[in-house]
Amino acid sequence: MESTALQNPFFDSIPLNKSLFHYTDAGGLVGLVNGKLWLTSLHYQNDSKEYYYAINMLKDILNTEYPGLLHDTTISMLGRKMSLSFSFSLSEQGDSLSQWRGYCPKGGFALSFENVSFNNFIKDNNLQIVKCVYNVNDQKEVLRKYVIGITQAQFEHARATKDSSELPFSVNTLHYEIFNKISRVAPILKDPNFCQEEEWRLIKTLISTDAHRQYGSNALSEILPSNNVKVRPRGNAFIPYVEIPLKHDESRRNVSVAIVRMSPSNLPDNLRKFAEDACKSLLYTSDKVAHYNAEVVSSIIPYIT
Repeated sequence: MESTALQNPFFDSIPLNKSLFHYTDAGGLVGLVNGKLWLTSLHYQNDSKEYYYAINMLKDILNTEYPGLLHDTTISMLGRKMSLSFSFSLSEQGDSLSQWRGYCPKGGFALSFENVSFNNFIKDNNLQIVKCVYNVNDQKEVLRKYVIGITQAQFEHARATKDSSELPFSVNTLHYEIFNKISRVAPILKDPNFCQEEEWRLIKTLISTDAHRQYGSNALSEILPSNNVKVRPRGNAFIPYVEIPLKHDESRRNVSVAIVRMSPSNLPDNLRKFAEDACKSLLYTSDKVAHYNAEVVSSIIPYIT
């Protein structure tokens, strides 16, 4: 990909003029309408190699541009400990054939929340909304700026003068700093081949007062008990996730649904209309998520087997 001007991928909220969609199956839609949003462990995404894409790029930058900043043994350990990041995927594309096929191969829905109420939810739960970065040059700059935290010039000066006092961190705790930061940044760096998804991610990074757990563990069992992480079945495996209610109590306004789009289908028009009505019934009978102005629409993509 050609180089682009790097924009800050970290946002406090979703821009009000931008609609973002979450692709899911019928069970996922029922869960969301019933007020439960699940963020999945970064290690258990559909592409299990996704986390290590960022780790491997970071290792390469450290070895080639910052030799000696971290001990070789420490660099080799990056990625071997369990990240505490959990994510919920959204896309700028609300009717994408590749995403229907990838996330809803047997049919499903693309749901978009109303931005003002969803932004309140993000703020109330101390979540972070990030825009995925696909350009390789931009990805490297993100790692230099948000993970390593110093320029090559600063590093070269410190190495030449043997004076690390001007660096914005303690060299003794640098490996903890880098692990903590890569856990937050890894979710937003994606293989350039997936750029058509235009993905954003809602991120929750669990932090414990226990330093061992805060900076990662080799065993998932050491992370689960102290952080209310649950597991759900998927095929013959179990997937760790964090569940966050979309409605906490009567004092907070519900998160509102803006659009539910149904996937491409070979149903005839009359049955398609019945399917849309059934989806509206699901929305209108829920007391967990607001639905009053929600649209239920069908994909305009022709059904392709």
